[in-house]
Amino acid sequence: MPLKKYGLIVLLTLLLAIAGGRDTMAGETSPSAEDKEAVKLDAVMVTADKTTSKDVNQLPMSISVLSGDDLDDYQISQADQLTNFLPNVNYLKPGNHWTEISFRGMGAMSNMVFTSYSSLDGVSMPYVGSDAFFDVERIEVVRGGVGSLFGRNTHAGHLNIITKDPGDTLNAQVRARYGSFNTYEVTGAAGGPVTDQVGVRFAARFTSTDGWIENDYHHRDDTNDGSQASGRGKIVFTPSDTCDMTLSLNVDRFDSGNDSFTNVDKGGSIHTLNNLVGHDDGSMFSPGLRVRKRFGSLELTSLTAYVDTTAADMLMDQDMSQLDGIILDYQEDYQTISQELRLSTTDQDAVWQWMAGLYLMRQKGTYDLDFSFGSQAAAWGSYPGMFQKSYSELTTDNAALFGQVQYRPWPKVEFTAALRMDWERIEVDWKTSYGMNGIGYGAEKFEDDQDWLALLPRVSAAYEFIPGQRLYATIYQGYRSGAYNVLSTSRDVIKHDVDPEYTTTYEVGYKAALAGNRLNLRAALFYVDWRDMQLSAVKDGLVTLQNAGKAHSYGLETEVNWRPLPGLNILASLGLISAEFDEYEGHSSGKDLGGNFIPNTPEYKFTLGGVYRHASGLFGQASASWIGKKYLEETNGYEQDAYLLVDAKIGYEEHNWAFYLWGENLTDELYVVRALDFYGLGYYGRTGQPLAVGVELEFRF
Repeated sequence: MPLKKYGLIVLLTLLLAIAGGRDTMAGETSPSAEDKEAVKLDAVMVTADKTTSKDVNQLPMSISVLSGDDLDDYQISQADQLTNFLPNVNYLKPGNHWTEISFRGMGAMSNMVFTSYSSLDGVSMPYVGSDAFFDVERIEVVRGGVGSLFGRNTHAGHLNIITKDPGDTLNAQVRARYGSFNTYEVTGAAGGPVTDQVGVRFAARFTSTDGWIENDYHHRDDTNDGSQASGRGKIVFTPSDTCDMTLSLNVDRFDSGNDSFTNVDKGGSIHTLNNLVGHDDGSMFSPGLRVRKRFGSLELTSLTAYVDTTAADMLMDQDMSQLDGIILDYQEDYQTISQELRLSTTDQDAVWQWMAGLYLMRQKGTYDLDFSFGSQAAAWGSYPGMFQKSYSELTTDNAALFGQVQYRPWPKVEFTAALRMDWERIEVDWKTSYGMNGIGYGAEKFEDDQDWLALLPRVSAAYEFIPGQRLYATIYQGYRSGAYNVLSTSRDVIKHDVDPEYTTTYEVGYKAALAGNRLNLRAALFYVDWRDMQLSAVKDGLVTLQNAGKAHSYGLETEVNWRPLPGLNILASLGLISAEFDEYEGHSSGKDLGGNFIPNTPEYKFTLGGVYRHASGLFGQASASWIGKKYLEETNGYEQDAYLLVDAKIGYEEHNWAFYLWGENLTDELYVVRALDFYGLGYYGRTGQPLAVGVELEFRF
């Protein structure tokens, strides 16, 4: 369609028209001192290195930061939308709430065990619904193996969601959105001081949708509907100038249909034929306590957390057709308790700065898998009435010592060294049963334990050759935990544990605040060596999880944030990458996949966006993401062509209320976000959201 072809011209014209209009209104008048201050960008402060809050340009690593205002302006409410603004960060989406993130090609592979890379206020969340972004202060995204800081399962990168604190004054906000597919969202938050020493904040969000899937078997357009309810509370107690305590509670629940997989041989499709609609549910309950105490130039931080999640409770039409074939009933639960202690220096001007820490964690995971075969199971080579079940308990103990030292021998030069010693032990208790028509014919059990020790170093050097401009070089390592293939009904498969996999990242970068602090530029070149990859491979005639591969990736990523005029912000990002398997033998296809491209990794991604707020209250926002060609599975048999996603939002803002009209995927692209080869019968997968439009109303108090 024409808009798709000329999307770039339309977007650039809009941004230039906005800028040109502002210049016209400004006339020939020279900018005042107030105008000069108005176009300066504020320093972006982050805590990504677990020490004191620092300017993101001072950290020798590749970090993207989006503020809560950015999320609101660009309509980012979940992780897949977030990745459009992050160079070389991508995703695959197996379910409505299940988003698997990949960093620089590492992570989201269809034949790997799912690993959560996200944290909420510094607490790891093994929960697929934790990407419900609301009442957020900022999101920090680190690319590369940051194991020296965050330990297990951060060999690819890390996403930390930092939520809002109560604030110094009473404040409240209510927002309502309604749009296509009978989708609505209501969000509210309120906070502020209760006394001189106590502040509180509460926030909640509820969403509901009929979904965009049309089931042609049932002749319905709401079989992939869903709802999600989220809540958060914080109590901040500050007994003195040197101590503060934050007690928090996060809760969430989502319920949805599970009808989205369909044949995608001819490209994306929103039409399914599944005779079983199914469900996809989950929940999370997580209290936490953070205590900070300062002793002169030192600060002690304690972070205690408990996370109880049903990460997945799903019923699915596994044959993905109108036949009564195979039904999957699956539930995955976690109970995690963790304690972290950190002691660090607070003087950022000191020649020597350091941080030392201790981390302890115990997690119990349960995995309940049930395959049942219907009256037409013979079409899939199975017997009607047959069932296969497995139930696993995985208990993980993790302990780590970590530290970081920064040395600044000259004002413009600094060196950083960090090391984490990470120990992990896993106990598995697995059992399976199988039979016909509810009668068991056999059962097996398996118990085992294994432990691993990992040393995760990081070294870097940085040079501020001009005030506000800095070069850096960093080498860092990360790892993914060892594992058992608990999602199996075969004892011969689960008895093979796999060792951790490791990545080593080599990175050089440039960070700068330019044009009188009106433009921020960050760029990085990287090379990643990925080894001992945990992959599905054939061994002794069985498909098992093995350390079966090696891979590498290299590329470039740049980000620009520019404020050319008061009220106008422009951002742009570019990611270029080449990511390939060096070795991958034993794949179930019988092919040697060495030399294949790593899936779910587009060769390029370019995003351009702008937000303009006029003094009259008029608001405009537009963004476009050009996402390059990528393969969606390891054999490179399914290719998603390059596509363009365009979003926009216009409205009017007053001091205490605002009204907007919005649109997402304005070019109405049909693009596949998950695909798999279904027993040689074709490729089946999920399609991303098509064109959606709506309205938004907001009140602030």
